[in-house]
Amino acid sequence: MHEDDDPEYHISTAEQLARLDRRAAAEAVRTIAVDDGIDPGYRISAAEQLPELDPRAAAEAFRAIAVDDGIDPGHRISAAEQLAELDPGAAAEAFHVKACRRRDGPTS
Repeated sequence: MHEDDDPEYHISTAEQLARLDRRAAAEAVRTIAVDDGIDPGYRISAAEQLPELDPRAAAEAFRAIAVDDGIDPGHRISAAEQLAELDPGAAAEAFHVKACRRRDGPTS
């Protein structure tokens, strides 16, 4: 895999960037965490770094993972639990979205 496509490389680079510019690092890590084209394990790993950089971005990332039907339920539950610690209201909303999707079925 080329460095440009390697999530580990991007996470490592963001960690180094955090020493220089926390806001830029938070945005770089958030971008990885919300990218549904990246392996869920990397997304969770990136999101777990966000609370110390930007709690609001962390909540956004965990919410995006929690409601992503395309990933393993274990990852979604982990994200929802961590979201609840950061923003209980957003966690409740994420659970509501999931419940409505289950009740109403796919929209496509």
